[in-house]
Amino acid sequence: MKKLFFFLAVIFFLSSCNWFKKPTLTPTPEVEIPDFETSPKSFIIQNDLISEASGLCDSQSMPGNVWVEEDSGNPNVIHLISHTGEYKGNVQMPFTNRDWEDMTIGAGPVSGKTYIYLAEIGDNKAAYNNQYYIYRFLEPQSIKEKVTTYDQITFQYPDGSRDAECILLDPETKDIYIITKREFNVRVYQLPYPQLVTEIQTAKFIEEIPYLIITSGGISTDGKEIVLRNYDALYYWYRKEGESITKALARNRDKLLPYQKEPQGEGFCFDKGNKGYFTISERPDLEFPTYLYYFGKK
Repeated sequence: MKKLFFFLAVIFFLSSCNWFKKPTLTPTPEVEIPDFETSPKSFIIQNDLISEASGLCDSQSMPGNVWVEEDSGNPNVIHLISHTGEYKGNVQMPFTNRDWEDMTIGAGPVSGKTYIYLAEIGDNKAAYNNQYYIYRFLEPQSIKEKVTTYDQITFQYPDGSRDAECILLDPETKDIYIITKREFNVRVYQLPYPQLVTEIQTAKFIEEIPYLIITSGGISTDGKEIVLRNYDALYYWYRKEGESITKALARNRDKLLPYQKEPQGEGFCFDKGNKGYFTISERPDLEFPTYLYYFGKK
């Protein structure tokens, strides 16, 4: 009896000292994912020069404007358009337009400078012998400035020719990601920084993700938001603390973003201030104008 009493006393003493209590865990605060306006601002592009827009990016050097590129069969120029659709002009590129399919803007080799990345990655007939290009050059400061120097990042896939229309630039690492188009589960490849510019490099296969017909995408300038798009939807991820691009894309998307149905939607970009995003489309029926759409954050 004394032993039992002693045992119970010890249990009571230890419990009173919190030895058997579970530690109180501070819950991890949930990140508030931004919401966007469901109805966009829409602007007719006033000049009829753009009919096959396949990529765009928000200008850093000339705020209030976006750069737009067109795909194969069009002149080797990039167009400058205001956020309200006014055509400002174009800048000729010192390389051909075999099949440009996307563009993005961000950091590059020289710290503090802004670069445009123009992706010649289309290959819907597997005709280019598994050799593709991403051209990188300093963003022009005006439409009168000529582009005379550029880096040609030449790459191949480790598993044969691919058709792609989407590149992403990680603003934190300067790694480039290519998302293919035609597979039932599209494939993600990576060109780690620093990319080679004097020889062909083989892109690193990362993963397959369950999406189809990806035509463009983008990463916000702060690196927190990722979008992939196709003709029917905008898929959105909000990166978790410490989460890489590849880990984010490997999990379920966070949501679908508001989208104005377009004839053949192929362009997407966030604005430079991370306050919203733009979309643009090719126009198979030339009787209808090209629209620039903008969805702001609430």
